[in-house]
Amino acid sequence: MWSYRYVIILLFTLIPVTTVYAFAYVAQIGGPQPPPAPNQSFGDPVLWPNTNVSITLDFEPDFNVSAIKAMEPWNAVATPLQLHEGFIAAQPCSNDGINAAGWRVITCGGAQFGDALAITVRNFRYNSTSDRWEMIDSDIIVDQSQPWVASFAGTLPPNVQDFRRVMIHELGHVFGLEHPDEAGQDVPAIMNSSVSDIETLQDDDRRGIIFLYGTSTSTTSSGNSSGNGGGGGGSGSVLALLIMAWRARNCIHKIYKNG
Repeated sequence: MWSYRYVIILLFTLIPVTTVYAFAYVAQIGGPQPPPAPNQSFGDPVLWPNTNVSITLDFEPDFNVSAIKAMEPWNAVATPLQLHEGFIAAQPCSNDGINAAGWRVITCGGAQFGDALAITVRNFRYNSTSDRWEMIDSDIIVDQSQPWVASFAGTLPPNVQDFRRVMIHELGHVFGLEHPDEAGQDVPAIMNSSVSDIETLQDDDRRGIIFLYGTSTSTTSSGNSSGNGGGGGGSGSVLALLIMAWRARNCIHKIYKNG
C-alpha cells in the first residue's frame, strides 16, 4: 500500500506549474480582451510583429552617436529583432507609428516626468487575426535639463548622468522588457528602475530578450525580417491596417536617478 507521503508527492506532481522568470516583460494575460499588463513574469509576451525596428533619433550629433552605441549590446545578443537608426521625420510621443527618441519639449500625452530622467511610451494594437496584442509604436523622451554626458564609463560621479546607459535601459523597454525590481525581483540588471553603476547588459537582461525573441538561429520569434519598425510605412503596413482591429493602449515607463 502507498503511504500518505507517497500520495502527497504524487498530488504535487499532478499540479500544473506556472513558469516564472527573473526578468519582467509586458504580457497578454487572460485572453485577448484585457490590455497588455506591465511588469509580468508569466503570460504571453507582447512583441513587435516585425524584426527590424528603426528609431528616429533627434538629439545633437554626439548624443545620436551614443544612442546608436546603446543599440549595440542589445543587437549583439543576436535575437531576430534588431534595432536600427531610422530616418523618417517624427515627433517623439506622437503615436504616429514611427518610433522616435528625442529631448522632452512638452509633456507626453499627459505623462508626467516628475523626477524621472527619461520615459518610454509604448503603444499597442490588437491583431484580430492572431488574437494577440502587438507593439506598434515606441517613443523615448529624455529630460534635457539633466547634467548629461554623451557617454561615461565606470562609477558615476555626483551630478553626472550617463546618456548611453540610460538609453540602453530605455531601448530594453522598446523590446518589451520591464523593471524587474518593480516586479518584486532582486537581480542585477540594467533594466532595474533606477540608474546605478551598471552600465551595460547583465545576464538577466540577456535572458529576458532571448525569452522574448529567441536567438537568430531559433524559430521562436513571431516576426519577419522585412518590417519597417513600428509600422513605418509601405504596402505591408497598409495591409496590416486593414486586418487589424485598432484598440491602442499605451504604457509609460520611467527611469530614475539612483537615490
